Amino acid sequence: MQEQEEIKIYPKVTKMLIGSLAFVLVGSGLIYGGLTSDNIFIVLDGMICALFFGMGLVFSIVKLVQSEPALLIHREGIVDKSSYASAGAVAWSEIKNIHIYQIKNEKFIGIDVYDPELLMSRHPAWKRKLMSMNKGMTGSAIHISASSISCNLYELFPLLYREWNASKNLNPETKEELGL
Repeated sequence: MQEQEEIKIYPKVTKMLIGSLAFVLVGSGLIYGGLTSDNIFIVLDGMICALFFGMGLVFSIVKLVQSEPALLIHREGIVDKSSYASAGAVAWSEIKNIHIYQIKNEKFIGIDVYDPELLMSRHPAWKRKLMSMNKGMTGSAIHISASSISCNLYELFPLLYREWNASKNLNPETKEELGL
């Protein structure tokens, strides 16, 4: 059998970096404005905004510096590192379905797994909570956002789907050899 190469999809961080920086500045402005006008609600809004988008800013800077793939596709499965709530390593045999969906103007690839609880149990509590919230909103345990990756979602989807289907058609000896 011919050895399949790994396919690496890198993150697209420029929009996130600029957007997060802008909202950190807006949050800081709200904090300053709230303090000067003695309005605690504006201060709290500013703090929430600055903290939330500050995490996005840190995430995008780390992704920019690390330059490791947001998504890795290989013969055993995928490795998702596309967001804070990313799933990590997922074997093809764990995947139940792959589909595209849209929330407002943002498109995603959703990946359903047979046992979402098992997938989430591999991660720390804070990440399990994020993954659980995402799953609750969309029904899928894994989400790959079009805005977080450097390739076209409509080119990536058929590739993922084809690799997943190909893994189901392997003979039993090959599956055992791959650990599937």
